[in-house]
Amino acid sequence: MKSVLIALAGVALGAVAGTLLAPARGFVTQRKLAKKGGEYAEDLESKFNEMIDQFTQKFRTLKNDLVRKSENGKSEPEDSLVQSGSLSGRNKFQ
Repeated sequence: MKSVLIALAGVALGAVAGTLLAPARGFVTQRKLAKKGGEYAEDLESKFNEMIDQFTQKFRTLKNDLVRKSENGKSEPEDSLVQSGSLSGRNKFQ
């Protein structure tokens, strides 16, 4: 995803440079820049929303997996030792 954002930034800078170097009147150039900027902003917003949706979906999947595992009574071996009293009273980081 990072490479997509870098590519979009490169395209935007190229468009700005090309527009500024083109032989046109100032107000025409300003309109072109505003239009292109709006297009790039919409594209960037779309990509950002897509990325957020992907993260949200992954988070939901992870959450559902954890809930399902906890409901099935599965736990990590270390958790089992703590629950059985084998590690109670001791700091596991010592």
